[in-house]
Amino acid sequence: MWEWLSDRLLHDGILVRALTDPDERALKDVASALDVVKRVDPRTYRLAARLLEGGVVVAPPREATGWYDVRRKACILNYDYVTTASYEDMALTIVHETCHARLMNCGIGYEEALRFRVEQVCQRRELAFARLLVAQDPEGFDYVSYMRKRIDSLSPDTLSNDDFRQSNRRSKLRELRHLKALGAPRFIRRWAVLMIRRRRQRDQRRAKLGRSA
Repeated sequence: MWEWLSDRLLHDGILVRALTDPDERALKDVASALDVVKRVDPRTYRLAARLLEGGVVVAPPREATGWYDVRRKACILNYDYVTTASYEDMALTIVHETCHARLMNCGIGYEEALRFRVEQVCQRRELAFARLLVAQDPEGFDYVSYMRKRIDSLSPDTLSNDDFRQSNRRSKLRELRHLKALGAPRFIRRWAVLMIRRRRQRDQRRAKLGRSA
C-alpha cells in the first residue's frame, strides 16, 4: 500500500520512485544517471526499460549501494549512495542490476553455488559499459581501470549465504536508524525491531539445523 504513496516520476519509459523520504533532488539525480546509460549504451537502456518493470527505486540506507529486487523487478539504490555518487557511478550500478534482471529473466538464479559466476558476468557487463563511457570522455575518470580492479578483487569468500545474512541484519539496523532520524512513529520502529529479531531467530534455527544435518 505504502508504495502507491511513494514519490515517483516517469523518466523516458522507466519509473523512478522512492521508498524513503528523499528530497526531490534524489529522484532527479537517478533520472540523470539513467540519461548517462541511454547516452552511452542505448541498447542497455532499452533492456532496462523492458526488464525493470518496477523501475529504479531509492530505498533507505543499507549495506549495499544497489541490488536487484526480484519481487519488485526493480533496481534498488541506497539513498546515501544516490546522494553522494556521481551520475556515472550510478549508471554503472544500474547496468549491473539490469544484467541481474536479464539473467533472472533467463532462469539463472542467485543461489550460493552460482553467485560468484553471476557477479563476474555482471561486473564484466559493467566493464563493457565503462569502455564505452571512457571512449566518449577520454579526459574523464578512468572507469575501465576502476572496474578492472573491482573484478580482480571479487572473491567468493564474501558471497556466502552467511555473509549475506549478516549484511542483511546490519542493513535492517541502518534502516531502523534512518526511520528514527526521519521521525517515524514509535510503533513503526517497534515493528521494525520485531521483524529484525524474528529474522535473526529464523537464521539461528536454520544454522542449527544445518549443523545437525
